[in-house]
Amino acid sequence: MFYDDHDIDEQYQKLRKILLETEGDLYKFLGRTKNDTAAVRARKNLKEIEELITPLRKSIQMQRQDNKGEY
Repeated sequence: MFYDDHDIDEQYQKLRKILLETEGDLYKFLGRTKNDTAAVRARKNLKEIEELITPLRKSIQMQRQDNKGEY
């Protein structure tokens, strides 16, 4: 059991899902076909990842502070 008062797990799972989607598009682009639409999707996903990281970092910091306060 873990304490997740700041929805860290939910944020991480969303980030992980997008990262896995990006991996497929990235390898489609790098493969023999050089799929340009996959490159566009990968770039879009990377922008989304960038936007998810900051709130996740803040949530982790807030949870850390909360955890210290409980002891």
